[in-house]
Amino acid sequence: MKTLKKLGVLALVLVMALSFAACSKDEGSKVPAPAPTSSAVAQFVAENGPTIEQGIEQGADGVDCEVVARGNKIVISMSSTTFDNVPSDQRALLQEYYDSMKEDLKAMVIADVKDVEGLEAVVYEVCESNGTVIATVDIEI
Repeated sequence: MKTLKKLGVLALVLVMALSFAACSKDEGSKVPAPAPTSSAVAQFVAENGPTIEQGIEQGADGVDCEVVARGNKIVISMSSTTFDNVPSDQRALLQEYYDSMKEDLKAMVIADVKDVEGLEAVVYEVCESNGTVIATVDIEI
């Protein structure tokens, strides 16, 4: 039950942080090589990534965040030991929760990134401390 409460708290922090954009730690999954990153996406990440990372890390104790441009996507990846060894049924609930919030999250994010030329999506990843992704929200722009 404590793990579920921690997941809920972190989910709340994520919602607040979603008005920002971009972070990734994709060490645990294999993905095809992304398309070349547009200069506007790379510039947005370079200019805003550190602020986004700092805001998320300050808002959620024990959460590490990395902001990257992956192809023409901004990826915000949050990892924590809180998510290590989360049972699959709770992972499924966490994913369902994020899926249910997708439209609300899109409304929050779109204002911050609507002018980033070439941006295809903002992706939020919740990860174990080793980088294994356990939940994602892919917001197409």
